Amino acid sequence: LVGLVIHSDELFVLDAAMHRLAVFGRCGVDRRFGPFLRFIGGPGTDPGQFHSPRGVAADGEGCLYVVDETRVQVLSHSGRAMQVVTPPGTFHLGGLCVTEGHVVVADVGGHVLHVLRRCGAAAQLLRRRALALLRHLEERSVGGDVGGVAEARGEEGAHEGCDAEGVLV
Repeated sequence: LVGLVIHSDELFVLDAAMHRLAVFGRCGVDRRFGPFLRFIGGPGTDPGQFHSPRGVAADGEGCLYVVDETRVQVLSHSGRAMQVVTPPGTFHLGGLCVTEGHVVVADVGGHVLHVLRRCGAAAQLLRRRALALLRHLEERSVGGDVGGVAEARGEEGAHEGCDAEGVLV
C-alpha cells in the first residue's frame, strides 16, 4: 500500500502491488471505514489502468489524481479515466499533492517538480519547478502526499516559487 485519500465519504487505498485502488465506505453510528465497495484500475498502461502507482490525491471538485511511473491520471469519483497527463522528460514520478488550482508531482528521477494547472476536470502541464515550491505546498495542500513530494532534489529553479497571492513566478 503506497497511498490513501478520503474523498466524498469514501476511503481510497492505493495498492501498488495489485496496480489498483481499493475503495471502502463508512458504516455504523461512529462512521468508521469498513465495508469494501469496489476496485478501480488494474495492471496496464491504458487510461484507467495503473503501472506501478506511486500516489493518490483528491480535489474538492470530485476528481481523483493517481500518479504512476510516468504519468498522472485524472479520474472521476467513480473511477472513470477522464484524462492522462505525461509530463515531458519524466524519469520516475513519486508523490503528488493537490493545492488550490494546481497538482504538483515529484519527479524523483529527474529531480524536478511538475506543476499541473487544474482546469475543472482537466489538468495541463504548467511548468517544472524545484524545491522552492515545497513551503507553498505544505501551507496550501488540501490532500495528498507532501512527504512524497519532498523527495524531489535539485537546484533547477531553486530561487523560483510563489508570490504572496500564491501565483507561480
